[in-house]
This record gives sequence, structure tokens and C-alpha cells, in this order.
Amino acid sequence: MGSFQLYQTGTKMKSERWRTQVEEIPRMAFIGPSETIFSMGSCFSDYMAAFLSERKMEVTANPFGIIYNPVAMQKLMQRVVDANYFSVQDIFEYRGLYRSLESHSVCSDTTEEGALRLLNEAIDKSKESLSNAKLVLLTFGTSLVHIHKEQNKVVANNHALPAAAFLQKQLTTEEVQRAIEKITSAIHSVNPNATIILTLSPVRHIRSGLVANARSKAVLLEATHQIVDKYNFCNYFPAYEYVIDELRDYRFYKEDMVHPSDMAVQFVWERFVETSMATDTIQFLKDMEVLLAAKQHRILHPGTEESQLFIANQLANITRLRQKYPFLNLDTEEQHFHSLSSS
Repeated sequence: MGSFQLYQTGTKMKSERWRTQVEEIPRMAFIGPSETIFSMGSCFSDYMAAFLSERKMEVTANPFGIIYNPVAMQKLMQRVVDANYFSVQDIFEYRGLYRSLESHSVCSDTTEEGALRLLNEAIDKSKESLSNAKLVLLTFGTSLVHIHKEQNKVVANNHALPAAAFLQKQLTTEEVQRAIEKITSAIHSVNPNATIILTLSPVRHIRSGLVANARSKAVLLEATHQIVDKYNFCNYFPAYEYVIDELRDYRFYKEDMVHPSDMAVQFVWERFVETSMATDTIQFLKDMEVLLAAKQHRILHPGTEESQLFIANQLANITRLRQKYPFLNLDTEEQHFHSLSSS
């Protein structure tokens, strides 16, 4: 990938050193362009998965929706590897939707049957992807959890239920470490060849305050490194440090001052590619970015010679890419450019 430059100056000055850089990290994986990736965790894992998917990588991301804490993730991962399907006893109705405390609301539905179908399809989809994945990316968001009082269990999502139904608890480092260890063990029980990358979401959970967030992240960080130190198939990718330390300026955040900006996500994406993708995959991603940019190009004057030449060049490029990457399905892109030609 190209180097990331936020601005350029005509002369070299002290002010050119605008950040303290995270130290270089060794390669964590060598993912090929046709290999499968499974991603699970906080919304930051969705960011990375979206980049991969847009560039035609085979990725399955958060089948149960966004999952923030490692205990909830561990319970779902165990369900997946055991094929322990959800039943009526595992869901409840609230405000017109049937939901599960173990998943995000994306697995909710207006009927019991619909909710169970979504949840159990997520189990099947996860197990299939996990079984074939060359890389599993897990992103932890918080170790400050909600415990449902009646069921006495850590939940993945409180679904806006009354606060009185829950207790809030800060997990200990030992509890988080134990959960992550069970997750990695479950993954390797179905796919012993998978490389696992652990990372922390740089998104701060500020609802309980910045002090609580800092403590929560510190627990996650220490527990994650304990696992990485113990197992050679686990690696740590410093997404958290890239945003919190290297890009420590609010211009790298969205308007809510919590979520990373598009520029920050792009920065982390480039670091991720450099440390986890094989050389031919990096070239594949560059080829896909050229195609993606062409697809997003707006033709101002359809029917002109210039626009027809542009379309012809893109269709020729698709033919070339199919020859170069026989596994690639570019039917949607081909249809897109054909539709432009007839418009």
C-alpha cells in the first residue's frame, strides 16, 4: 500500500514531526488474496471488514452483530463450535421485537421464528467461515460489562431494557484472560491452522466516564498481551495505540469525538495490510482499489465518446483481472459498467 501522508511541506522543519510513531511490528500473517478471513468484535472490526469486503476479499464479519466484551464473545464462540442452537428459551420479546441477550439487535425479528432463524443462521455461517479461515481477527471493545440480574449472566447487549434489570461490573484481568483463552481454544478446535490476531478497539466507551473507560481498556490490554505471550498462534495488532497514541489529535475523530475519522481508519487499515497480507495480496488490493475507484466514478456526460472509452477500458480491465485472479467474481462490476453503456 502507498505511504500515508497527511500533508506535505516544502522544507523540512521540526514541525514536520507531527506524531510519535508506534514502533514497527513484525508480520503477523501472510494472507493470500483468495483466503478466508473471519472477524468478530466491536464496531472497529466492522471497519476493517468493510475495507476487506469492498476490495473483494473473502470475509465474514460479526454474524451476531457488534459484540463488545470478551465474555459475551466467548459464549457465542462456544455456541458456534458446539453447534448449540438457540431455542425459544433463549429469546424474549421487548417493544415488538424478539431478541437475545447474547447477540446484537441485528439478530432480532418481529416473530420468534424469525429471530431464531437469524440467530441459528449466524451459528452456521460462523462455523463454516471459522473452519476455513486463514485469519481470525478479534476486536475487544470493553471489559466493563452488564450482568442481567434475573439470569445472572453477562450480556452482549442490553437492548435498551430498563437499567434496573442489570448490574454493571468491571471484569478482572483474570476473567478477561480466561475468556480470551477459551475463545482461542474454541477456534483452534475447529481450525487448528488459523492465525489469530487480537486487537483493542480505539473507540472509547464514555457512557460510564473516561476514568472507567481507561480502566476497562487497561484490563483488556493486559489480558490480551498475556494470551499473546502464551500462544504463538496469537498476535497483537496495535489499532488502539495507532489511534490513541500516534494519531492523538481530535482532527482524527468524527464529530462525536469518540469514533475514529475516515482518515484514521484508513491509516490503521494500511498498517493492517502491511503486517498481515502476502505480497501478492497487496498487489491484489491495489488492483481492487483501482476498480473500486472506477466504479465510484460519476459520468457527467453519458453517451459521449469520452464516456464510452472510459466504460470500454473498465470492461477490458475486468477481463484482465479475471484472467489474473480466476477465483474472482466480478459479475456485479461488469453489469454496472454495461448499464452505464446503455444509459
